[in-house]
Amino acid sequence: MSVELITQNQKKTRKFSPRKKLQILKEWERSGDGIQVAEKYQIHPATLYRWKKALEQGAEIILKGKSTLPGSRENVILTSIVATIF
Repeated sequence: MSVELITQNQKKTRKFSPRKKLQILKEWERSGDGIQVAEKYQIHPATLYRWKKALEQGAEIILKGKSTLPGSRENVILTSIVATIF
């Protein structure tokens, strides 16, 4: 593994859709190698853990029947994510 110094001016903010995040998380689960997956998508490995935690918390909220306001953007996104998992 190589290390590259990135200055603040070179830092890029990457935005992934909820579907893409789920796809990346599934790839991580299949491969079992978070470092390799993170490098592939040029994200920090901690980002994978943050996304996984958010997914688990969102799924738990929906499965308990406690959600945000019906029809809210967060509720729609979480419902679609959980639906693709199960």
